Amino acid sequence: MHGDDIRAGKGWELYYSTWRSKERFPALHTHDFYELYLFLKGEATFIVEDYAHTLTPGDMVIVPPGKFHRAAFNDLDMPYERLLVYVSTDTLQRMQVPGFSAAQRIDTMAQGSAYCRPLSAEDVESWLRFYREATTLPHRPSQNLATACQLGMLLARLCDLYHDEEETLPATGVIGPIIRYINDHYREELTLEQLSQQFYMTPTHLSHLFRRYASLSVHQYITAKRMILARTLLRQGATPQEVSSQCGYQDYSSFYRAFLKTEGASPRQYRDVHL
Repeated sequence: MHGDDIRAGKGWELYYSTWRSKERFPALHTHDFYELYLFLKGEATFIVEDYAHTLTPGDMVIVPPGKFHRAAFNDLDMPYERLLVYVSTDTLQRMQVPGFSAAQRIDTMAQGSAYCRPLSAEDVESWLRFYREATTLPHRPSQNLATACQLGMLLARLCDLYHDEEETLPATGVIGPIIRYINDHYREELTLEQLSQQFYMTPTHLSHLFRRYASLSVHQYITAKRMILARTLLRQGATPQEVSSQCGYQDYSSFYRAFLKTEGASPRQYRDVHL
């Protein structure tokens, strides 16, 4: 990764990146942890599934686990800067102050599509100071605990800002309804041809629009959504056959091949390891 790979504590990681936009084109992707994305310089649009927001330096985006997202660059020759913080679900759930739960608050914000918030110059400096201190201070248990506590306070402040004024991100053209339709129906049989009929356009045109937005094909996006659900159901103890039908597959062999390709293990192997 270009930029400085900074510090990894227990349950969190911190990165500062100066990738030039033309060097990296991330497709829609998802994590099993929370991502905090502080935009510092450049021109970009941040996409979270069916919503998009044109970033301004000082914007903070919070992406919960399981939400597909990407940064799309408006000027391919312009360098940009960002600060990334990754926090595990267990760590975020432990970062609580009396009467406040960061995990609960962020999940509530996500339900209202309130992913992005502009920070004041003072708040941006607080995050950068956190970055500098985490970078320069020694790796000691006491210091790691202090750093984690500082991160918890910054998160509490950030969630408080969202509480003061939540903003819904604008839907992005025709792609917004298409992604919302997929999110509502991916547990059923769903194909590019069915989507094209639903939205009155040719499969080729719909496919072109979707790939330009997501850097993924429609099939790849539907499969990724199904695999997230499949992993959850298998960890809960469902049988592979049950999972196959609940994830929209009409035959088990198609589900088996998709899961094996994505996870590198069969559904039954995955279930046995994670139960």
